[in-house]
Amino acid sequence: MNFIYILLLGFIVTACSSPSEKLAASPKSSSPFPQKKVLVVVSSASSFELAKGFKIESGYFISELGPTLRKLDAEGYAIDFATPGARQPTIDTHGLDLNFYMIGGLTNAAAAAAERDLDLRSAEKHFGRIQFSLNKVAPELENLLNDFNKRQADTEVVPVPLLSLEDVANDVRLGVYAGLYIPGGHAPKEDLVYSPALGKILRHFHERKKPTAIICHAPITLLSTIPGWNFDSKVTDKMKASFPYFGYKITLGSVKEEWLLENLLYLRGHKLRYYVEQEATEAGLMVDTRRLPSTKQVVEDRELLTGANPASTAELAERFHAALVRQEAL
Repeated sequence: MNFIYILLLGFIVTACSSPSEKLAASPKSSSPFPQKKVLVVVSSASSFELAKGFKIESGYFISELGPTLRKLDAEGYAIDFATPGARQPTIDTHGLDLNFYMIGGLTNAAAAAAERDLDLRSAEKHFGRIQFSLNKVAPELENLLNDFNKRQADTEVVPVPLLSLEDVANDVRLGVYAGLYIPGGHAPKEDLVYSPALGKILRHFHERKKPTAIICHAPITLLSTIPGWNFDSKVTDKMKASFPYFGYKITLGSVKEEWLLENLLYLRGHKLRYYVEQEATEAGLMVDTRRLPSTKQVVEDRELLTGANPASTAELAERFHAALVRQEAL
């Protein structure tokens, strides 16, 4: 890939087992979370709609989840995964381009490829058979995906059953979890932001002040706690009054980053239906995107931690774990 394209990429936002059967060692008995469990909610959308009715295949960005899974695994947390309808999620292949890893701070293609391999291994460990979006990709990535899919088929890797987002959305089921994590990509804009079940889950973690970490486009899912929210309708004062995160400081993918995505990268001139930064601001969130595009940024406000883009994942994972430790010590 030529040098100019790599520079352009530098200015764009970069989107085991099923419910764990092996429990980690319990922390001290005073903790309300003796099993050290974390709930990860992942979109199951495999495409998203653009302006004028255009659609593009999509999914979640594994680069916004892999480092967090490895951190939680290393610290002994059990991880459960929930998706809408318990459907298998799709990895967005756009996010597997090596340049998205290189702008995250890795200085060469070899290091980027090694980090990507770790992310794919983390996904396979926890999800089993992996689904990838069927986008046109660079030859290097196409070869990797072909080899990966062939190996999974040859070794008869099967999908790991997941929890249904709708079934887990009650206080009894959610009571065992110490924290919540939601990775991004464009997919959450298709299903999670409109999910009443996710709205209930977020309210549970908010009301109990349990650490909640969300990254990139996924912070827009905070608006699932506002009944009736839609991007093409005005947020009323009544809706804002019922919004549990009203006034919270967050970060997420910026308008500048999305403009560059539309005009210079894989959206190829197609426009998004809305910009997450603008919608989050209108709903009453205090959005901070004061950074160079695609550079890391993490904002922490009370129990809520948000990351700007894939470059922010490693720091978000560390700070999420630190918040979990503080919660366990209460």
